[in-house]
Amino acid sequence: MGRTIPSYRLASERERSKWKIFRQELDKSERKMFDEMKSYSRLYNAAGVTACKPVLIQPILMSIVFEHYKKLKKLKTYNYQKGPNSFSIKSHKNCI
Repeated sequence: MGRTIPSYRLASERERSKWKIFRQELDKSERKMFDEMKSYSRLYNAAGVTACKPVLIQPILMSIVFEHYKKLKKLKTYNYQKGPNSFSIKSHKNCI
């Protein structure tokens, strides 16, 4: 017998592809960032499978939020170690 429910990975890819029209309306300079942001959810496929959420966009969005949270936390730690007035574009790029 075949599967009645698609795997989480395939279903999440299908969900991400629904955002194609949104992506097309973004400025060309923003499309790469949008694609990068969407790719973060792939990092947490295992967590998405075990979350068993009926609405697929929830674990996808949580993966993206979590990845951004981790980067902000890392940036905050990096800037704390450098001092309160140390933030610059160069230090930001080196941190992330």
